[in-house]
Amino acid sequence: MSIAIGFPLVTALVALAASWFVPRFARPATAVWALTLAIVLAVLATLTLLLQLSAAGLSEVPVIADVIGWCRVLYGGQHGATPIVGVVSLLALGFIGWRIASHVRRVRSGMRQFSGVTGVEVVDLDRPLAFAVPGSPGGVVISRSMLDELDRDERSVILAHENAHLRYHHHVFVHVAGACSAGLPFLSPFARKVAYLTERWADEFAANRVGSRDLVATTIARVALLPNAIAPLHTQALVSGDVVGRFEALESPPLVSTPRRTIAVGLLVAVALVATGFQVHHLVDFLSHSR
Repeated sequence: MSIAIGFPLVTALVALAASWFVPRFARPATAVWALTLAIVLAVLATLTLLLQLSAAGLSEVPVIADVIGWCRVLYGGQHGATPIVGVVSLLALGFIGWRIASHVRRVRSGMRQFSGVTGVEVVDLDRPLAFAVPGSPGGVVISRSMLDELDRDERSVILAHENAHLRYHHHVFVHVAGACSAGLPFLSPFARKVAYLTERWADEFAANRVGSRDLVATTIARVALLPNAIAPLHTQALVSGDVVGRFEALESPPLVSTPRRTIAVGLLVAVALVATGFQVHHLVDFLSHSR
C-alpha cells in the first residue's frame, strides 16, 4: 500500500469543492443533483479509505491475521499501515456510523408526528406558518393566520412552492446531505447549500406554475417579513434558507441550460464517481491480495 491510495479521495474532494460553483451556471434542479451526488461520493471515498486503513493496520496483528486467514508473507509492514493506524481508522468508522445513525433516528422521530398529514391541512396558530410534510403522499401544513395575511395569488404561490417539495422529493436530497454532514461535519456547508438549492428549485417551479417570477419573489419577501412561527425540525418551510438570495435570483432572468454547462456538470460528477470507484478498487484489490 502506498500514498497513492489517498489520491482518489483527494480527487473526489476536489470534485466536491468544484461542485460548489455549479449553482452559478446550472439550474437549481441540476445543481441539487450534482452537489448531492458529489457529497455522497466524497463520503463513500472517505469510508472506503478508512476501511482499507483499518484492514491494513489490523492485518499486522498476527492473532487477527490468523483468525481471518490472511497470509503471514505480508507481515512486517507489508500491508502499509501500523496497528495503531488500523485501530484509529476503525474507531473513526464507528464514530461516523454512529453519527449518521443518530441523524437518521432524529429525522424519523421528527417525521413520525406528521405521518397522518395528507393534502392541505389548515391549523390554528397565532403566527403564520407553512411547510411541506414528506410522506406517501405527504401534504402541506399551513396556518390560518398565514392564509388571512395573503391574497389569492399569494396563496397559490405558497401551495405551488410546497407542492414542489413533495413532487420532487426534496426531503430525500436534504436528509441524505444532512446524514453525510452528520458523519463528516466539514460537509455541513455543502449540506446547507443543498437545502438552499431545494428552496430555489421550489421557487422556480412555483414561478412556472403561477406564471410570474415577480409574484413569487414578492410573496417570499412578504412572508419573510411576517412574525413567522418556527417550523418543526426536518421540515421544509417557505422562508427557509437565504431569503434575500432567493429573492434576488427570482428578480434575475432564469438560467438557461446549454450543452457546455450540462457537460461541465456531468464531468464533475463523473470525476467524483471515477475517483470513488478507484478507492473501492484499491480496497477490493488489497483484500484479494491479502487472502
